[in-house]
Amino acid sequence: MTDQLAGVRRILDEIIAPELREGYPSQILRGIIKNLEMLEGAWGCIVPFLEWDNDATASLLEDSAPLVSGDLREEIRVALGQGTSARSPEDLEAHNTCLRGLLAAAIPHMAGREDSFEVLRRIRDHLVERTSRYPFRMAIASPTRAKS
Repeated sequence: MTDQLAGVRRILDEIIAPELREGYPSQILRGIIKNLEMLEGAWGCIVPFLEWDNDATASLLEDSAPLVSGDLREEIRVALGQGTSARSPEDLEAHNTCLRGLLAAAIPHMAGREDSFEVLRRIRDHLVERTSRYPFRMAIASPTRAKS
């Protein structure tokens, strides 16, 4: 995958970019090239990141389950039971999306409950850490389109 990203980036950078005049399309292309470069460097980090996030989110869901209603508790139980033995980024991301969706659904159930304060604090801390660890950082600057 990294080689494919590098190849596309090189084509855009070395063949397409020199053919564009300066201006809005050129600015957009430079942003796209920078993002492809970012993806090249970060692609290898996504599987470890998703494994870490899935484990941490599953732990938070285990602690949240007793504090939510029966239907949501059952959804959490099923999702935690499924887990994922697959290591492809796509499978890990699908499981991650499921777990994060359940966590988002659990938060309102716990709001205002004294017995959920510690779990909610840990969720907040995890989300802050997740943001700092997220391997993909978009690099597109907002281009300015010339007024006609």
